[in-house]
Amino acid sequence: REMVSEGLAVHMEAEFAKNQPDQTFFLKTILGRSEDENRKMCEKLKPDFEAEKYDYDEIFFGNDKYPRWVGYSVGYYIVKQYLEKTGKDIFEAIGERYDRFRDAI
Repeated sequence: REMVSEGLAVHMEAEFAKNQPDQTFFLKTILGRSEDENRKMCEKLKPDFEAEKYDYDEIFFGNDKYPRWVGYSVGYYIVKQYLEKTGKDIFEAIGERYDRFRDAI
């Protein structure tokens, strides 16, 4: 669930920064990952989507197993898939239930 809420936050940041020439390193990193890379990371993390416990630091900040900020990238990817499938924009999606995002992937 945290991946979806962080994905929503990244989409909001991207929306507000889209006309800014100097995006943050964080945003450039997240938006710079390919669709294929995000899809593969999403598949790898799928078991953690419903887990009660998981290593937050490992997924969001990276280590030898995951690249830096992978949780944010996967969240961004999930939200992007949802927006594309529903035709909604980020502002319409903010209040949606988690299962709707999960079902979009």
